[in-house]
Amino acid sequence: MEKEPQNYYAGPENLDNRPQITKKIEVGCADDFWNLPDDCDYLDPEIIADYERYAREEKVKDEALLYSPFDPKKELANVRKLSVEEKKISTEEKIEIRAEKLNKYKENLIHQKEGIARVTKELRDTIESLPDESEENLLQKVHAMAPEYRFTQDQISLFKYVIEGYREKHTAVEKYRTMYPVDADLFEACFGKKPKGKIEVVKGPMTLFFRCFDFNDYAFLRFFSKHEGDENKIQPEDVIRANDSAGVALRDVKIEELAGVVTAENVRGNNPHYELVKGVEKTEEIHGNKCALFIYSQKGDINIEVKGVGVWQVKITERDGHGEPSHIQFLNLTEADTPPIFDVIRVEATEEMRLQGNSIGHLKSVSDESLHHNMIEYLRVGNKIYGNININNFHIEIEDQSTEGTVVRYTEDEYAMIPNEEQ
Repeated sequence: MEKEPQNYYAGPENLDNRPQITKKIEVGCADDFWNLPDDCDYLDPEIIADYERYAREEKVKDEALLYSPFDPKKELANVRKLSVEEKKISTEEKIEIRAEKLNKYKENLIHQKEGIARVTKELRDTIESLPDESEENLLQKVHAMAPEYRFTQDQISLFKYVIEGYREKHTAVEKYRTMYPVDADLFEACFGKKPKGKIEVVKGPMTLFFRCFDFNDYAFLRFFSKHEGDENKIQPEDVIRANDSAGVALRDVKIEELAGVVTAENVRGNNPHYELVKGVEKTEEIHGNKCALFIYSQKGDINIEVKGVGVWQVKITERDGHGEPSHIQFLNLTEADTPPIFDVIRVEATEEMRLQGNSIGHLKSVSDESLHHNMIEYLRVGNKIYGNININNFHIEIEDQSTEGTVVRYTEDEYAMIPNEEQ
């Protein structure tokens, strides 16, 4: 079994194994790192404490799960545990057994994290398209995927907590946007005074986004919590600091029900202005390293160009009912009329596979229906190799081994910040 590399250096100047100074680093106080500015609104200990109270209350109502959950903390503690028989074997064999357990643990942990990301994306997409969706339907999406990713009760409770929080915030946003349809009036209701300049309010499913075109309005919002909404307390240094800020998320406003849902933008401070755009093409250039992508988030084909050498493509030919890639081919676009380098169908892990330690699933070859945990193919021209692609049921990893580098172009179902020409 392959062992982990050891971080050990024994160069000519270190033959006696004594520690050598290789690099000096500057050490700072941990408190300086963790203690946030007094006007920081992004981390709220009250939210964490509120969830912990919620989780304790939910434990009383928990129903038994019909599957074996994967609890990362408990499973990690079990990695070092050995059975009575295993304790009798040699040290080398014990190391191998623990290494196998650790590898299986890592695989299960990655699978569960991917599941959490997938459920989060599913909830987000649903909320964007159906903002009024009920709590029951949203939570049902969590329960439907829970067995596949072996969610714990605590993880399910956290999803439930977030869904209930969304419904409360969504209800509040709809209520006050209806009460104050004029942007300036909503500004006054939230902050206690009329704006000095132009204001645009963008309503999201659970947010009210104030675009401030007047710098004084933005500075007032930026330090609203710090000065408790008193405009007269704003100092010149506050204004200078606000000028370096493009946006802020506000914890408190005058309307208690809107706490935590209001954000603001310094439009004049954004030059050029950036906007969030979903599903744009991304370009990543790699030199001697790797580009790793999730398969489920790919919305188009992946083009791989080794500079000055050739172009390959991961082609998505079919999608499943969730819109995820289900049939994938790997093509060499430089060589005309050549068959796919591989042609596979994604196979989700069955309960039997999971019991055998495979929580990821397989790739099934279309030509002979053979199953593969993963497939590795080279970016090859003639006898020369310029890199490789490693794919399993969840990941695609592209590695560059060329002189000039490799460019990867892909489109993900995610948001990106795109410059807007508008000044």
